Amino acid sequence: MNIVKGGLAIHGRAETSDVLILGKIIASDYSYSVIPYCRDFSWGNKTKGSLQLSLAIMLKYCDNKDIAINLHRYYLNEVISKLILDKNFLITIVDVLAWIKGKENKC
Repeated sequence: MNIVKGGLAIHGRAETSDVLILGKIIASDYSYSVIPYCRDFSWGNKTKGSLQLSLAIMLKYCDNKDIAINLHRYYLNEVISKLILDKNFLITIVDVLAWIKGKENKC
């Protein structure tokens, strides 16, 4: 399990494009069934893979699917696209939850 200062984390591995939440690799299957952008995750850009990742994270941490769908493009623009392309990343779950709480007026 990835523990970082501030709490548990979401970790992206650049060499494999795997994304782990709480130390477990997540698949795009569920988020792809909601909105089929891309089967593979990416970050550091605004591609379909980055959209899929932002949707997957929002679906995991938002209270309901409609909120996740409403917020995922904002999360792409403000967080996922700003990560460094082809580099590992780490986002704390505390930061994800704080970001969602700060967007309550967008829901």
